[in-house]
Amino acid sequence: MALYDFTCRSCGHGRSVLADFETASDLELVCTACGGTMKKAVVLAVNIVSVSGDGPPPERAPKSCGHGYACRCSVRLSRPNPFGDEIKKANTREPEF
Repeated sequence: MALYDFTCRSCGHGRSVLADFETASDLELVCTACGGTMKKAVVLAVNIVSVSGDGPPPERAPKSCGHGYACRCSVRLSRPNPFGDEIKKANTREPEF
């Protein structure tokens, strides 16, 4: 589902409607301002909401600690991790060949 803009043919009043593509294409609304017919407005611009894998990732501002965005410096546990011993054991294990 997407947000579509509808415009009145008579007075130019606009409103947005959340609908799927097929429903929005066939939908005619009644204008609340003048009672005229509202049709889906033509899209004049497209916003990019994600980055494809073609280029470098966008730069993010460093956190207050000075590290990158994935830093977990500020995460403080309120109690000991119950799996702490298993994690240490798995990280210090010699590789098996």
